[in-house]
Amino acid sequence: MFATAPASAKRSRYSMVEVYTKTGALTPYPGESWNVFKPDEDGTHQWISVQALWVDERDHLWALDSSLTSVDQTRQSPKLIEYGYVVTPKDSLNDIRVDLKHGYAYLSNAGNQGGIAR
Repeated sequence: MFATAPASAKRSRYSMVEVYTKTGALTPYPGESWNVFKPDEDGTHQWISVQALWVDERDHLWALDSSLTSVDQTRQSPKLIEYGYVVTPKDSLNDIRVDLKHGYAYLSNAGNQGGIAR
């Protein structure tokens, strides 16, 4: 099982963890390095604020990292991990649903002009 700790003004210690249901133990996912926040470094391979998780019909895990408005958006922009796609720094993503049948990922976007992207 996976869980997230989205942040508002301040980031949590871990943004995404794997939860072992038998013991309750938490392990940073996919590893410690992704969960160590370094605001002055490129955010491509670190979580800032994972907002949503989704497991599709093929058992692929999708993670939507909405970032934080308090960080440098040129380095720490929002991202969807599975495609490796990075959205614009002005966006504010906050949820995801994946439709494998039609080949779309639907993202709600509260930033810029708002709306749903696919």
